[in-house]
Amino acid sequence: MFAMVVLIGFVALATDVGVMWSERRHMQTAADAAAVAAATALRNRQSTSPAADNVAALNGFTNGGSGVTITVNNPPLSGIYTGNAQYVEVIIAQPETTYFLRALGYNSMNVSTRAVSGAMNGRACLYVLNRTVSSALNLDGGNSLTSNCAVMVDSSNSTALTNGGTLAAPSVGVVGGYTGGAGIHAQTLKTGIAPLGDPLAYLQPPAVGGKCDHTNDAIHGTTAVTLNPGVYCGGIFINDSAKVTLNPGNYILEGGGLTVHDFATLRGSGVTFYNTQGPGYAYGPISVQDLVTIVLSAPTSGPLAGILFFQDRSISSTNPNIIGAQGGLTGALYFPTTRLHFSSLQTQSVAYTIIVADTVSLDIKGVTINSDYSSLADGSPIRSSVLYE
Repeated sequence: MFAMVVLIGFVALATDVGVMWSERRHMQTAADAAAVAAATALRNRQSTSPAADNVAALNGFTNGGSGVTITVNNPPLSGIYTGNAQYVEVIIAQPETTYFLRALGYNSMNVSTRAVSGAMNGRACLYVLNRTVSSALNLDGGNSLTSNCAVMVDSSNSTALTNGGTLAAPSVGVVGGYTGGAGIHAQTLKTGIAPLGDPLAYLQPPAVGGKCDHTNDAIHGTTAVTLNPGVYCGGIFINDSAKVTLNPGNYILEGGGLTVHDFATLRGSGVTFYNTQGPGYAYGPISVQDLVTIVLSAPTSGPLAGILFFQDRSISSTNPNIIGAQGGLTGALYFPTTRLHFSSLQTQSVAYTIIVADTVSLDIKGVTINSDYSSLADGSPIRSSVLYE
């Protein structure tokens, strides 16, 4: 008789433990997803707790409901990433009702799971955002591009990618199709991928303000000028071998855009151009061409770290942005709703260049896009959330 009681006890224990483990696996899935969501919110400079709570609720665990508690710690309070503010820890706990163990006085048992997520540098550095057009990404015949990071094309068109040259990258992903595949030297060329969307959609534009610091700023001849950050109503126009140096900061182009032509030189470090429009000042594109030299680098810290050109998302102009120069551009070229024609020679090797535009046309020979973000305090401005614990 005693043996029978013991056997029933073991069966009861095994049954309840099995139920607990099944529920814990479900809870772990929710914690993992919540941690990734919280890390994504952190990367996008948003609140982590609501993001974690929302995703956990989608997985059946609502904070405060049925005894569920969801704790979000940034930085984590335990584990190998303790104290590291680049990571988020999510702990989900809930008392689970027992069945057979009630006979032994255990009406419930606490079950908890934990997950840690953080951000890593995005694996791509060339994103084409237009969802429908042909030749969303076009590499002209006889040209070549080597990218040390992935290339992504969101267009679903059957000829979303048209390649007349040589494109080498770790991977090339296209929502639609392509032509000229023989010239694409990629470890993986994949069509039919899901669209990725704008990887810099989280960026907040800089404050424009209500006044003009400069109006229709034009620099001609062999003049050597140093410009300071501010609001440039009517844009900046540089030509005729002028030499312009930019002090660090944000250059708000309120209409007029940026024009650099005719052997001019433009240099600056720690700079961001925000291209927009304003009352009385119509939008103008970026136009850098005609044997000019530009050597520019983006800020290494702050809300616009890694962002060199930032086009106002409300702009819907058909005028292309043209960047064709010798020199080097370190930073992101972000034109989410307009075309970019990129023919920079990149005669100086730079640590990284990121291109995100509505459509992209490449007219370049022997250019390499690098992806070394070690100079940036928080790494690449394009980040992916990854589960670490």
